[in-house]
Amino acid sequence: MGTQFIGEHLQYGKLGNVFIILSFTAALVSALSYAFQVFRKNEDPLSWNRLARVSFFIHGCSVTGIVALLYYLIHDHYFEYYYVWQHSSTTLQVKYMWACLWEGQEGSFMLWMFWHVVLGILLIRSAGKFESATVFVIALADVILMSMILGIHIPWGD
Repeated sequence: MGTQFIGEHLQYGKLGNVFIILSFTAALVSALSYAFQVFRKNEDPLSWNRLARVSFFIHGCSVTGIVALLYYLIHDHYFEYYYVWQHSSTTLQVKYMWACLWEGQEGSFMLWMFWHVVLGILLIRSAGKFESATVFVIALADVILMSMILGIHIPWGD
């Protein structure tokens, strides 16, 4: 029975890993596509724009999936996950469980990325000729934030 309990909810962690890797990859593709559109003005901008938008949308869906999954884990008290164990409690009222999402560093990064996605979608719809440059910066910021969640360390002269 104890062994069954240990592996019982592992699918949520695997789903979270898929969302995180998909989010990082899609944000990176989006940032690179917007960068190519900005810095290579002589090529067909529509092909880069289409790829950048689709990638940013996939990134947005992944970030939303991560936030929803994390809230579900917090709400249903899956304490086998370290973030849930460290930042939530069974005595919390539901209205305070939302605060558990951004209590830790990783959750704060997720909250920032969520609002970046909202802002990016608004800019994609309304920025016109400034879309490429502005959403490039947002996607690049999300790549950096997601790399910190993944634990990617780039040694700068170490």
